[in-house]
Amino acid sequence: TTRFDVMIQAAQGLINHLQTQAQQSSGPQNTMLFNIWSFDTALHTYGTANTNFTGALSAIGQVSPGLDTWMATAMGQVISQVGSNGNGTSTASPLKFLILVTDGLQSDRSNNWGCSSWGNDPAWNYNPTCTGGYATGIDTSQCAQLKANGVIVAVLETPYVPLTGQDPNVQPYEKTVRHVIY
Repeated sequence: TTRFDVMIQAAQGLINHLQTQAQQSSGPQNTMLFNIWSFDTALHTYGTANTNFTGALSAIGQVSPGLDTWMATAMGQVISQVGSNGNGTSTASPLKFLILVTDGLQSDRSNNWGCSSWGNDPAWNYNPTCTGGYATGIDTSQCAQLKANGVIVAVLETPYVPLTGQDPNVQPYEKTVRHVIY
């Protein structure tokens, strides 16, 4: 099972859980609509906009992995497309949740090779390690903007398992990405 498979299963499990919760309770705030996106160097839409549980599950199953993760760019687009939260009483005013399935790392396979600052990484006792490359964590101000819009933000994190034994001069993971993650 790949990390990508685990992400898809986690997202589908969450949709199934929400559907079960909605079926077990009644009330005007059970209107849930979904938009399924993925991103690499651009934002990609799967399924139809504002779809139901069945459509969301189907769309999640169609997501395909990308190579790069331009998180800041994608999150900027998501902020504008999601907009402000509603009260959940109708499809015109739905409660808005953003479920971000991520490893938490902005990366670019080409740019990860470049580095603006080198130093010793005490966690790995390796010198030199890139401490100023393209690989960075998520911009928390973008999550703050979504929250200010009333959107509930959840993160399904898919942590990295440490890789060891690769030549840091050849493998960009140990040379640049590892420092940001750990």
